[in-house]
Amino acid sequence: MRANRLGAFLAVALTATLASCGSSEPTESPEAAQSRPASAQGPVKLTYWTWAPNMDKIVEVWNKAHPDIQVTVSKQAGGDDAAAKYLTAAKAGNPPDVVQAEYQHLPSFIAADAVADLKAETASIKGEFSEGLWGPGHARHRGPSTASRRTAAR
Repeated sequence: MRANRLGAFLAVALTATLASCGSSEPTESPEAAQSRPASAQGPVKLTYWTWAPNMDKIVEVWNKAHPDIQVTVSKQAGGDDAAAKYLTAAKAGNPPDVVQAEYQHLPSFIAADAVADLKAETASIKGEFSEGLWGPGHARHRGPSTASRRTAAR
């Protein structure tokens, strides 16, 4: 049951992250790049930091079912060490695309401007998930380097 909820949260986080992704190629206008389907641009590659057990197995299933959206799991220690590592990565402009964060660390992430509210990007899919998934942990990184890292990875 817990793995299902974690998997559902990962799906929400990935869907929300992808819904807010934009892409542009240097040889064409941003409008043309955004109008191309993801498969024409190559797979979207996301990095996911987590300490939860078996998330690599859940992500493996995700990756098989979604060839245009590939996720790489990076196992983290959790707790204060993981929070400090995330803040350092965010400040350096190289954070993960999705991070599992403990509730008590969110205020420091918000104060560091290292997360963004996802309500607008996920409004259309909110009814597909349990209400508990839409609590305070409904945030993602919003640094300027995220889009450029995705473009560079292609």
